[in-house]
Amino acid sequence: MIGSKKVLSVITARANSKGLPGKNYKQLAGKPLFMWSVDHSINSVHTDLTVVSSNCPHVQRIVEEDESLQNRSDFLFIKRPDELAGPDSKNEDALIHAMEAVKEKLDFKADWIANLQPTSPIRRDGLLDECLVTACYKGVCSSFTVSVHTPFFTAFNVRGYWEKLGNSQLFKRPMRQQLRKQDFFYHDCGSVYVISASELCFHHNRIATAFVCIPVSDTEALQIDTEEDFKIIEAAMSTRNF
Repeated sequence: MIGSKKVLSVITARANSKGLPGKNYKQLAGKPLFMWSVDHSINSVHTDLTVVSSNCPHVQRIVEEDESLQNRSDFLFIKRPDELAGPDSKNEDALIHAMEAVKEKLDFKADWIANLQPTSPIRRDGLLDECLVTACYKGVCSSFTVSVHTPFFTAFNVRGYWEKLGNSQLFKRPMRQQLRKQDFFYHDCGSVYVISASELCFHHNRIATAFVCIPVSDTEALQIDTEEDFKIIEAAMSTRNF
């Protein structure tokens, strides 16, 4: 809890990944990928209930065979309907479904929702709590992790034509040490999202209009979408220097 507000943390681990089949339960540094997010969540100081939302039978079996999870009163597996777990399904649908499911099953009414994606397994200790506390005590409706990037010329493609993005520097590009804090770009990296339950349901979005960004290291910002990503993260985790 944060004050009197209840926190529900949801790990969204659907089946049928196209980029890397079976990635959510693939073994990473000694345990299934999604379990890195489960462990981070249940070790949170402020999370009241951790849920794995999945339509994957392999994920469900791993959870059901883990006695340490089955004996916890602050953990629950939620079977996600297949219609909410397709390649075009939004995570928001799964979050709202989980929120409604725990209210029905456990009479648990969440005030804050956290979303941890299994594809971002590297998180520093206490990162989820940092996101929760920041959102709550800064008086905003949401917080989320971001990676930090220089403005050294970033572009986007519009119908085959390249255009400069934002404050990217093409001419008279400064050295990195000359940059000010406000010169950097902050990119949503997909590791942790925190949003008030009311805002999630109203906007159907994990990020509200009033938000705070939580910068993370380049290593923490790594995500798994391909086999190559998996190997890179496995190598990074072997050093444990994040």
